[in-house]
Amino acid sequence: MTKAYSNDLRERVIKKYLDGMSKEDIVNIFVIGLDTLNRWIRKYKKTGNVEPEKQTKFRERKFSDEEILDAVRSKSSLRLKEIAKKFSFTHQAVSDRLKLAGVTQKKTFLYQERNEEKRQEFIAKIKFEDFSKIVYIDESGLKNSMTDEYGWSLRGTPVCGEKKEERQKD
Repeated sequence: MTKAYSNDLRERVIKKYLDGMSKEDIVNIFVIGLDTLNRWIRKYKKTGNVEPEKQTKFRERKFSDEEILDAVRSKSSLRLKEIAKKFSFTHQAVSDRLKLAGVTQKKTFLYQERNEEKRQEFIAKIKFEDFSKIVYIDESGLKNSMTDEYGWSLRGTPVCGEKKEERQKD
């Protein structure tokens, strides 16, 4: 919030106005905006003084950062729409608050069917293979078991999720 103009300046501006100086000259001499001058004149005519109003504090937030962080921690795969509904806000307000709190969208998937032992065996088996002549063919498609592709967490903290997917058996 900007600092209010001094009372001394306000009084000198009003004195020049009452002495008959044009608004254009006053604005140029004192380097203030025309709206500011008009506001001071209205206030002077209404109250007889030009002292600045007390600046109001920002309104209190309707929910704390800790509350929104707790919601994200309890279920990281919540969608903005769901979080917004929980706090009775727009999804944009929630998105802004998450961003200010350092919460970002991300998710890393681990397959439920993973077998770490077989994975390590495979890595050891292909460790010394020459992959320079391999051609990759993409055979992707859509499935009925689609999973949320993102989750929320504090910046620098990964979000892991599991997805059930039928893998080709050898």
